[in-house]
Amino acid sequence: MVILEARNLKKIYLQGDAKIKALDGVDFTIEQGSFVAITGESGSGKSTLINVLGCMDVPTSGTVLLNGEPIRQDDAYLSKIRSEKIGMIFQDYHLLPMLTAEENILMPVSFAGGNVKFNDLNKLIVRLGLKGREKHLPSELSGGQQQRVAIGRALINHPQLLLADEPTGNLDKKTSTEITNLLLELRKEYNMTLIIVTHSEKVANLADRQIIMDDGKIISDEKRC
Repeated sequence: MVILEARNLKKIYLQGDAKIKALDGVDFTIEQGSFVAITGESGSGKSTLINVLGCMDVPTSGTVLLNGEPIRQDDAYLSKIRSEKIGMIFQDYHLLPMLTAEENILMPVSFAGGNVKFNDLNKLIVRLGLKGREKHLPSELSGGQQQRVAIGRALINHPQLLLADEPTGNLDKKTSTEITNLLLELRKEYNMTLIIVTHSEKVANLADRQIIMDDGKIISDEKRC
């Protein structure tokens, strides 16, 4: 079943009189439960694409469909989709420095006006290897621990889609492997579709499918199974 579809996505930025085409007619469909790696050189459009798919940015033209329904481009609707359907993970973690690990994980619940299920929260904290660190501020955590908090924040509302933009880009080799393996395990445990933007050939080779971008276009789309 197709969970996500992009139809002729374009994103144009203005720099003075120049028009920069970050996305230039991107089309694809993604199946429920798959693991897709999006790769390409810096400036190829892959981060712009993941931000559009994650409702963090809007396309200049074209359509994104989630579960067959077009995503409307209004702020309230996009906020609802982000809080209920999509989890996002970033290279720089994007944790609030004044909040504890536990409070950062719970941010999407607070934004959605939901009730905290502390049993679920505690199970997630244990699963992420953060037991004993949940009351610590981000500045008191290692890079790997901060990324685990960011993963918890992305998962707390049980999203259908987990999108990650260079999630291991700031981590050492050992921690990168641990975080990658954790994401793959959680994808199955939570029955999610996983899309990762990465420069890592090792990560890309683990994916069911690799989409390669250049100059705002898809130049290769290879399925491995």
